[in-house]
Amino acid sequence: MLAAALLLAAHPADAPPRHAEQPPVELIDFLGRRRECAERRPPTESDPPSPYAAADRFEWYFYACPGLPREEAAHRARFAGDANALAWLDDAPEDFDLGILETTAYHGPPGAEVRRIEYSGRTRAGPWRVALDLDAHPRAAALALAFPAGPNRTIWLEHGLFPWLDATSLRVAFDPEGRDERLILDLRYGLFRGWCGRIDGEDRPEISILVPERGAEISVARGERTNCRYSDEDVPPERFLHPPR
Repeated sequence: MLAAALLLAAHPADAPPRHAEQPPVELIDFLGRRRECAERRPPTESDPPSPYAAADRFEWYFYACPGLPREEAAHRARFAGDANALAWLDDAPEDFDLGILETTAYHGPPGAEVRRIEYSGRTRAGPWRVALDLDAHPRAAALALAFPAGPNRTIWLEHGLFPWLDATSLRVAFDPEGRDERLILDLRYGLFRGWCGRIDGEDRPEISILVPERGAEISVARGERTNCRYSDEDVPPERFLHPPR
């Protein structure tokens, strides 16, 4: 197995870079954030109207930018004798560009198609186990659940309702509530769309299943994005309790 990284100069041959040297590694994240902050700053009265002036555009700004002046002063003190570092700090924030293109090549076996996956752990009541088998039934996948304090269960997910289930996306969490603990299962299905911005690299539909530990009724919700807007709906749990006929 071999992984290789290739760095290529992004500047045209007839356009020399602004700096003879790259900035110190310790400055790169700071210079990048400083550029982002310059681009995301809230508009002033003198700015022309902008379609990007929505409030959520500036949430990142108020989280990451107020401390930049203190950081810059500290960097200038640290690199006071480094003319190259000071030249990078003297640039306009929006001009920061490393001028390199990074590509990564991978040589090795193709990724595995995971058809069955299992998780196990322990709660206050004892051990638990979750196993997802995409081939448990010709028309459905099976989620097998075992708890120390309740009955074993199987939840059936029909391929017609949830095509292209991704076993590797299964996420298991516990939500304590009173004396019992509720198991939360999240699973992605369907295809990537790509025309809407992704959150955590995901824009596929999602199914969420909440399973009380001691035998109460499960609840199921399906999340979907339509026209780049996320919505979710509850799904009657009865159709998940038996395999398709």
